[in-house]
Amino acid sequence: MARIFKVKKSWYIDYNLDGKRIKKAIGKSKQIAQLALSDIEVKIAKRRAGFFVSDKKLTDYIPQFLSYIKVHVKPSTAKRYVQIISHLSQYFDTLEDPPTKLSQVTPPIIEEYKLHRLEFVKSQTVNYELTCLHHFFRYATEMKYIQENPTQKIKKIRKPQRKAPRFLTKEEIVSLLTKCSPSLVSIVKMLLNTGMRWGELRNLEWDDINWNEKVIYIRKKEDEPKIIGRIKEIIRRR
Repeated sequence: MARIFKVKKSWYIDYNLDGKRIKKAIGKSKQIAQLALSDIEVKIAKRRAGFFVSDKKLTDYIPQFLSYIKVHVKPSTAKRYVQIISHLSQYFDTLEDPPTKLSQVTPPIIEEYKLHRLEFVKSQTVNYELTCLHHFFRYATEMKYIQENPTQKIKKIRKPQRKAPRFLTKEEIVSLLTKCSPSLVSIVKMLLNTGMRWGELRNLEWDDINWNEKVIYIRKKEDEPKIIGRIKEIIRRR
């Protein structure tokens, strides 16, 4: 029987394995503790059923996986997959009790790795890495190297909601225009009245304007001119 319990701010797991009682500290996350509990219960059930997994280290499967994904993805993507798997393997080296076999990579370890990576890269990068790892472990389950995919129930990091755009008030518009040189007033008014971006204004040509229909056609082109940089500087100083 296995259970989790909390002492002060930390969660622990307590279970019996082969007649020996084991108690381990998991950390402050109840979610990770619950994942660890589920993993231990599965391991105990496998031992009781006489099931033992004979496998190799995670990095030993990289050449096989690489040969597999090269058929399905671009070379650059395949290279990225290998880098991500290597990141996970390097993380194992920092653990006090690192997994030595592929089958020993558990959901709690993946969850902890997710939080670890978040300290160094952005959330969208972590989510991308989780997707790649999911593909790797799914391949391992399909090849019968392991029984379960440890990334299956790992949730991705929720993307922060974008803030609604803030529009200038009438007072701010007046203040902005009064600080513009005469040569910039018309340009700023154009931006304010059309909502064009800096690059779109920069790329505007006479042929883009239909004077009869009073329509401006936006075409994608290149860099912004110095005058747009001056407008940005004015707005920053508001």
